[in-house]
Amino acid sequence: MKRFTKPQVRSMRTEMEEALNLIAAKYNSTAKVGSISFGLQMTTKITFSQKTENEHGEYSLTKEAQKLLGMLEGMGLKKDVLNEPFTFLGDKIRILGYNTRAPKYPIQFEKNGQAYKCGVSKMKEMVKENRPELFL
Repeated sequence: MKRFTKPQVRSMRTEMEEALNLIAAKYNSTAKVGSISFGLQMTTKITFSQKTENEHGEYSLTKEAQKLLGMLEGMGLKKDVLNEPFTFLGDKIRILGYNTRAPKYPIQFEKNGQAYKCGVSKMKEMVKENRPELFL
């Protein structure tokens, strides 16, 4: 019996992402290929998210972004925090969402194009340092 190999799966993932991005662009959305398990068969989860836009540009309205939008006012922040580009300690930062399954570090953000996570207090510190007008 032939099994999938790691190089094959990597190559297939790249091709899947390219094909899914074409489909997603057609429907004004984004596509994400999740983790892949493989052996005799290959399994993955594919997620499509609608794009939305604010004054800072387009972003994916993922379930994490929706959750954060619903929680921002309770945190004492304006909804403009989501997808707001700003600089913190010389790095370009964008707040992306709130992961309910990560109690310690639920805030998802992008720093210089890389995905990171942090706690709510750290997010508030980053915002307060550069954009204090975003506090209610």
